[in-house]
Amino acid sequence: MTRPSAFKSPEGEAAYFSAYDAAMKTWPVPYDEIDISNRFGATHVVASGPRSAPPLVLLHGYWATLTMWTPNIAELSRSHRVAG
Repeated sequence: MTRPSAFKSPEGEAAYFSAYDAAMKTWPVPYDEIDISNRFGATHVVASGPRSAPPLVLLHGYWATLTMWTPNIAELSRSHRVAG
């Protein structure tokens, strides 16, 4: 099932992803990108920290992206497998 785009224009979508990619270049620790399929489509997840560490799920606020966790991710991912 294909869902309509959340963006009003292809240009808006391109601008968003350009800004997101630039913000992720400031992510201070290595990370894996994972797309998880669900009944609503797919959820994009970024995971950092040791794979064997206890999990910690970060939920960003409305109108935000996971990049809001950039200042905290290095410390959080020292002892946890953090997904956001």
